Amino acid sequence: MAGEAVPGNGPTLAVINPATGKAIAEVTAADVGQADLAMASASRAFDSARDADTAARHAAAQAGRSSGQPP
Repeated sequence: MAGEAVPGNGPTLAVINPATGKAIAEVTAADVGQADLAMASASRAFDSARDADTAARHAAAQAGRSSGQPP
């Protein structure tokens, strides 16, 4: 959330390979509070990106490309 990896506080879920139907991993889901925080963070990021001028959005995209992370 907000650019940081956060362990989930919710239930453990199986990750299923759709080709085989077999479980290949388990992940811990977010709980309701974490989902609310993630949505609020995403909303702030959207507002910030929406309000940025073209040069700032371009610079963010370039920085993301060079770092290997999404802009």
